Amino acid sequence: MALQLPQLDYASVESLLQSRFVEDTITRLNDLPLPESLANLAHIAREIQEAIAHNQRIAIVGDYDVDGVVSCAILDAFFKKINYPIAVEIPNRFADGYGLSQSVIARLDCDVIITVDNGINAIEAAQICKERGITLLITDHHTPQEVLPDALICNPKLSKDFPEPEICGACVAWYLCAALKNAMQIKVSMVEFLDLLALAIV
Repeated sequence: MALQLPQLDYASVESLLQSRFVEDTITRLNDLPLPESLANLAHIAREIQEAIAHNQRIAIVGDYDVDGVVSCAILDAFFKKINYPIAVEIPNRFADGYGLSQSVIARLDCDVIITVDNGINAIEAAQICKERGITLLITDHHTPQEVLPDALICNPKLSKDFPEPEICGACVAWYLCAALKNAMQIKVSMVEFLDLLALAIV
């Protein structure tokens, strides 16, 4: 006997999605937690603002999965909006391994590295950055170990005032753009990046 699947149409999908918001207090962007509730995010935004003011070279280092690629795409789109050039580096799974590594750092000609969707366990990479005078700013969502890299870190799992510790790396990157927008006091609509963010969340 063939398996009978439920009929899906616009109305049934809308009804299913609407039912998920019955008990939810977040139904609009204005209901989301503020960027400042993520520990160190405002500090990281100020560091980036300072780097921009001094025309420093900024590199974004992501990951090769959907979350990491989308994180890079959001930051790349944001920096294009503010007309500031950045380099985007996605490690090679086979040659570099996961995350920020010595081989990735060696390829980058930069003053500042911002990690997205990785970096929380980059102990050795953080030391290399320090030795080379590179400012390392880590944004990640993975589970931290007991020993953390010697760098400025934003991770929802290390943010006691942030109510959603399980958000993805791209969501942290989206929040970073919001914090940077606030620090620079510029007008950029964060709605413009939601299509990208949705890919990572899904």
